[in-house]
Amino acid sequence: MKYLLIIGLLIGGYYLYMNNQQSEVQITTYQEVLDKAEGDQASQDEVKKGALLLATRFCNDSYFQETGGSSTSACLSKLESQTSRCNESVFIDAPDFFYGKESVGIISMKFAQCAGVI
Repeated sequence: MKYLLIIGLLIGGYYLYMNNQQSEVQITTYQEVLDKAEGDQASQDEVKKGALLLATRFCNDSYFQETGGSSTSACLSKLESQTSRCNESVFIDAPDFFYGKESVGIISMKFAQCAGVI
């Protein structure tokens, strides 16, 4: 009987351990966020990282920056200084999870506009 209790406690402890893990967001491209939101759901942290990746992509496009009267280095500097502020202001009322590409696209563009990238 005591072995069953010990096994039950071990299984319960393992379950709690696995379900309470805080893992770093493993997103490397904006397209991954869109695909994830379209297929299932994307967390707010994943969308934040995706929005930052999209804004960085805009900044690294030298033609886009030159036609807008800026440079890649100026854009990246502005993005770096505005990221925290824009994360707070753009995502303050955002849902914890996003479903569908459209909602991810809208908030990502708001983030890029807030940061002054576009």
